[in-house]
Amino acid sequence: MQHKAYDVLFLKKAETTTRNGKAVYIRKEFHDRIMRIAQTIGFNELSLYSYIDNVLEHHFNTYQE
Repeated sequence: MQHKAYDVLFLKKAETTTRNGKAVYIRKEFHDRIMRIAQTIGFNELSLYSYIDNVLEHHFNTYQE
C-alpha cells in the first residue's frame, strides 16, 4: 500500500466522538504500536480513537461480505 493511500484511509479524524463509543481493552503491544503511528505519521494530531475507528471502518467495508 502506498503511503499516501494509507494517509487517506487511516490518518484522518473520526467523524464520531469517543463519548458516543464504548471502552475496549487491547494488548499493550498494540496500544504502543498504534500510539507510535498516531504520533509519528499523524504528527501528534491524530487520536488513538480516530486511528482505530478508521482501521475498523476500512476492515468492515472491505470484508463485510
